[in-house]
Amino acid sequence: MTEEKKLNEFNDDSVRRIAKQMIVRRYVVILHCWVYVFVNILLFIINFLVNHLSYPWFLWALSGWGLGLLIHSFSYWIYTKGIVNIAKLLFYYHLFIFICTNILIAFIDGFTSSPRWTSPWWSLWVFGFWAVGLALHLIIVYYIVPKRGESEDLSWLDRKIDKELERIKTQRKISADERRSE
Repeated sequence: MTEEKKLNEFNDDSVRRIAKQMIVRRYVVILHCWVYVFVNILLFIINFLVNHLSYPWFLWALSGWGLGLLIHSFSYWIYTKGIVNIAKLLFYYHLFIFICTNILIAFIDGFTSSPRWTSPWWSLWVFGFWAVGLALHLIIVYYIVPKRGESEDLSWLDRKIDKELERIKTQRKISADERRSE
């Protein structure tokens, strides 16, 4: 891509479009937060009036919907940070989903165990195995990183392909030079 084309990509119209997208996304998240708060207050009141919280079923809606709201908010945060490296972006998503989902699973485990919050926690198995997978993802993203001078926009495989192509070109040039010298 030429320098002239790069400069033309960020004209006033494109910057205005990006600003508009950020404002719209921000207000959509804020709107969802307010709806979440009001609806869950209403569910709490209904739960209280129906059975005086002998079984707090409103917590299921509160936690499940809360997880969705956290994911939505996290997506907005990622957008505002402008993370473009796909490997890092996916790692952040996986880390966030890991944290939120394991909190939800621990909640379900504790809420459904009998007696409550005392039995051996099956959710620890889920957490442990998932943490191993996330640690492997972390190693791949942050330790198989581009070397100095390599593009961060390319994946590990793309960088290896470029390196191999460079090696092949060098070998072809050497063999062509050898044939000329003969």
